[in-house]
Amino acid sequence: MKHKLLYRIEDGNHQMASVIDLELHKSFGPTGVYKTVVFGVIKETPKGFWFVPSNVPIDQGLIGPLSLWHTRRWTNKHTMGRYAYPTEREALESYVHRKKKHIAIIASKLRYLNAALGKAKARLGELDDISTEGDNHGKEVH
Repeated sequence: MKHKLLYRIEDGNHQMASVIDLELHKSFGPTGVYKTVVFGVIKETPKGFWFVPSNVPIDQGLIGPLSLWHTRRWTNKHTMGRYAYPTEREALESYVHRKKKHIAIIASKLRYLNAALGKAKARLGELDDISTEGDNHGKEVH
């Protein structure tokens, strides 16, 4: 019996995820790497999917040993922020959306940090000017 699969694209190690094959690792840029993670669906409901990492036998994910119960996960079929998707293309589109959002958050933090750094440097300059004036006060300059 062939089981339905779900896909998720990730850019780091995830404790629940398992990479099917090293060939699925794809590279972009000098250091960026993403991986396609495949999950097996153990139950489909009208609202979503129950799934397990692909390294867990499908038949054990639903009624197997208690140690496997923590690996089960559910995702909604109809929301934008699903954890895993029925096609690799949808998973990749979700990954791109997540990374754009991540970049926007980091860019905002970077603007704030640059502004704070600029103010701190300006204050250091002011303090240097004050200390220089204080050192020369009452002394003859040759």
